[in-house]
Amino acid sequence: ADWVEHCRNWEVPGMRDNCMRNSYQLDKVLAIEGVDRAPPLFVAGELTSQTMASLPGLSTLVSNATGYQLFSKDMLEGSVSDNRTFQAQRDVLAAIDYEIIGKAHLFIGNSVSTFSALQLLWRAAQRRALAACDPDSASKAFAAAASGAASAANAGSSPCLGTGAPGSTTADQHPAPAQHAGAGAQVRAAQALDGFHYNGGDIPLRSVLFGDIPDDALPARGLKWVFTVSASGYSYYEATRVAVLSALERTSLTPVCIFTGPPNGLSDWLQSKGVRIIFHTPAWADRLLEVQKGRAAELDHASSSPLYASPSAMLATWVRLDLATLGFVDRYVLYADVDVIFLRDVSVLDFGLPLPAYFTMGTEADGGVFELGNGVRVGNAGVMLLHIDGLRRTHDKFITWVFSQNNIKRGLHFQRFGPGDQGAYNAFYRGKFEVRTWPL
Repeated sequence: ADWVEHCRNWEVPGMRDNCMRNSYQLDKVLAIEGVDRAPPLFVAGELTSQTMASLPGLSTLVSNATGYQLFSKDMLEGSVSDNRTFQAQRDVLAAIDYEIIGKAHLFIGNSVSTFSALQLLWRAAQRRALAACDPDSASKAFAAAASGAASAANAGSSPCLGTGAPGSTTADQHPAPAQHAGAGAQVRAAQALDGFHYNGGDIPLRSVLFGDIPDDALPARGLKWVFTVSASGYSYYEATRVAVLSALERTSLTPVCIFTGPPNGLSDWLQSKGVRIIFHTPAWADRLLEVQKGRAAELDHASSSPLYASPSAMLATWVRLDLATLGFVDRYVLYADVDVIFLRDVSVLDFGLPLPAYFTMGTEADGGVFELGNGVRVGNAGVMLLHIDGLRRTHDKFITWVFSQNNIKRGLHFQRFGPGDQGAYNAFYRGKFEVRTWPL
């Protein structure tokens, strides 16, 4: 209750708005970030074994579908909470939390919390020190740790010595991240220093101390490629497999699938390849399909786009309108349809500067950029660099506008801006995005 009240006082719409973000969909955040379900999750704070399950955000993590094991201080050692109420022994219990967290290989926190911010900043500083000591082997280590390939062959070694966890008393109590020389040391260090904040956005404490940091736009845990699939969209299954395999073989991208419909053979195959899956059906799905079967059919929109002829294909592509609300903590993610083949790696900077406030679109297949006059361009939504914060902040207005009476009367065709959700993006955000011919 104290934290909710703090967030209510701290947040300013459109500026400081990430205090409570994603708090009630932690299951999606952890799925997107690829957090392993096997190791236990220690929950810091005032919660106990009796109160954890009552918290809506944490309850999503212990469902049968999610299956994380949560632990609190009293579960690890019952005497910890004896005669110590949170209010009376707040500092002591926080110190216990910090000692445990300092030894965790992964930390997940809320960046608005000073407690979490200190841990996140310490881990980031240690990663920078490791990379500065041996950039080549460090980069290999981070890549190996992110992929789970903690092998000596791709790790290298480092002469670096870390400084231990913040607040540690001796080196023996807190071994330095890269203290153990030899093959595999860098991988162990990279794994031990991992961390992110589930609420996305910035770390206010760091902004106060250091100001804006240019590299913030670059994904600290790797660029994600997000794509959408419908369980009943069988005609796209083979294309999906080809796209995923090309991304895994030729890029460092992390594939994330937004899957509509129940789990099936395709979702099982995707998970077997390490693709992270979010199962999601939009709240507006019924309205979309009602228009598709009704007004869009009356106006014969299928003649301008085959998506209007297929409910599953239409829902599979339109579901990306919700992407920014599903728990992504990154500033930027790559969206690409499944009818693509990756030929080489892709980075945020491949889309050029300045980076978008909402998104950057690709062009049509012929590479041409269509001008509508007054500097307004239209692009192809099959490849987009998405700015999560910008799209999340405008999401409600976007959805309300898309399903306005005027647009429904047009059968969700957006005239000169194009058909379908691509036309919706072009029309609603007109003049506010760039169209690039590269890296297509």
